Amino acid sequence: MAQVKINNLTKKFDNLMVLKQISLHVQNGEFLTLLGPSGCGKSTLLRIIAGLEDACKGEVHIADRCVNKVAPKDRDIAMVFQSYALYPHLSVFDNIAMPLKMRFLTSLDRMPVLGRMLPKYRQNKNHIRLKVLEVASLLDIGHLLERKPSQISGGQRQRVALGRAMVRNPKVFLMDEPLSNLDAKLRVHMRTEIAGLHRKLKSTFIYVTHDQAEAMTMSDRIALMMDGELLQVGPPKEVYDNPRNLKVAEFLGNPKINLIPGTIWKEGIIESCGTRLPISLPPGENNCDQVQIGVRPEVLQVVKDGGPAWKGRVVHLEHLGAYFLVHTLIDGMKHSVISRIATTQMALPETGSRIRLRAVTDNILLFGQDGKRIVMHPAIQEEAVNA
Repeated sequence: MAQVKINNLTKKFDNLMVLKQISLHVQNGEFLTLLGPSGCGKSTLLRIIAGLEDACKGEVHIADRCVNKVAPKDRDIAMVFQSYALYPHLSVFDNIAMPLKMRFLTSLDRMPVLGRMLPKYRQNKNHIRLKVLEVASLLDIGHLLERKPSQISGGQRQRVALGRAMVRNPKVFLMDEPLSNLDAKLRVHMRTEIAGLHRKLKSTFIYVTHDQAEAMTMSDRIALMMDGELLQVGPPKEVYDNPRNLKVAEFLGNPKINLIPGTIWKEGIIESCGTRLPISLPPGENNCDQVQIGVRPEVLQVVKDGGPAWKGRVVHLEHLGAYFLVHTLIDGMKHSVISRIATTQMALPETGSRIRLRAVTDNILLFGQDGKRIVMHPAIQEEAVNA
């Protein structure tokens, strides 16, 4: 395993800036996911690390060695592609063995008749066979070794592609949306397998995806990218609970975060849709700063007491088994907000009924007009609640 350091990386295609001064440090044995929407530059960044693209500016270091001028085959990395890229005419065994054959067998060794007469041929072939069997056993595909790729399922092909990467025992694994061609049920199964594989190998994994569920469930850290920029890097829970800006908050979460308009008055009081919130900020100079109040659906509660709360009308209900989603049009708003309520918590409200909504104070997020996070000090929140 090895650490990967990316320093001030920039990439342009003609006049289009794809990567804008990206700096990132991936630790030894870490599982880091590059997450972002399509076209944000994450696959380009992965290809530059692999050596398949050249950066316009900046450096890539693998195991404390600058690899900008190093050929892909000499970087000691393995890449798993979205399309699997298996040889259709070769068996599963030969697909997995191919990297070892290219490394340990010369062009003469690979000749059908002459190769068998050369010294060390049998020794090298046995070594390759044992490595393939070891990897196949780890991935539970030993019974498929004689089959062709067309004779196995999509999930099995993905394991073969992983096996071909693993057999070389690389320092770094690079994975470019490897699960996007699988159906939803198989994706859930395969992301568990990949996370388990990382724990077994203890190698450095850099994984690209636009699927937040993959990033949240498998990663040690997430690097969230948009428009060629690195917006935030951190553990999944930290990025989800404490987004630095509105773009990060909106991208993570399903259903997405609710945004409710609010006003910060000169005294630090925060009002929203006719309701004073149980939070405040230090008094400021501006009389009425407009803000966006971010509330995750799981912390937006339906309440019956008389405390401060948003008032609205239920416009739609979605029953999803263990919980239901309540779509509420808050008085003074043009779009509804969503609250996620466990079925064991309360009786299901009726469509058209009037309800009151309140957010857990510690989970309210404030964003300024520029989209940047406004951080509230815990002591200020506590003082406001007790006021």
